[in-house]
Amino acid sequence: MESPNDTKNEEPVTGFRIRSGPTYAFALVVFALVAAGVSLHAQTVRMGADTPPRPGAVDTTVTITVEALKPGVYAAKISYVWTGWVELGDGILVIDTGFSEAGARALADTIRARSGPQPIRYVVNTHQHEDHTGGDRYFATLGATFIAQEKVAGEIQHLLTWAPGETGDSLSHSGLTPTVKKISLRASYGGTKRPVRVIHLGRPAQ
Repeated sequence: MESPNDTKNEEPVTGFRIRSGPTYAFALVVFALVAAGVSLHAQTVRMGADTPPRPGAVDTTVTITVEALKPGVYAAKISYVWTGWVELGDGILVIDTGFSEAGARALADTIRARSGPQPIRYVVNTHQHEDHTGGDRYFATLGATFIAQEKVAGEIQHLLTWAPGETGDSLSHSGLTPTVKKISLRASYGGTKRPVRVIHLGRPAQ
């Protein structure tokens, strides 16, 4: 039996260059799910004012659509970006964080609304593009450990350690140093209730 923190093929993290070279995707395979036959459903949550924006105003509305795939397993679409999360039994594993801190906050609120106040234990970044990692720094303030394929783990590490702008953001003011675990082929997370296996398919992300 694997313990909640058992991983395979993990190595230290290396350097960074934004969006350089090919991108590498993960497939997330969820085992030991509870009975099939759960119907899919979606919910749309609109964050922001209901009134039309004034001419020249910036629309900050974030739309999140959620689908329950199985008990404790959810897919979520933040505007045009797919993310998701899995209830591990002792916390939450999130797959990608969207394109901005505002979207990440909305996603975290949606996770709490569906799954309760469980800790965010892991964030799996399928690849390093900004529309899938733009919310990483916010989820880092929630104490998440990040999981990335070894070829892009350095880029994720850099994203989580640089201080943006003169005033910084919530992560740069938190004093936290996020952990990035890199894998080459596969790693397992969670316990016996809902184990998750993260697998590198060896193909570039689309």
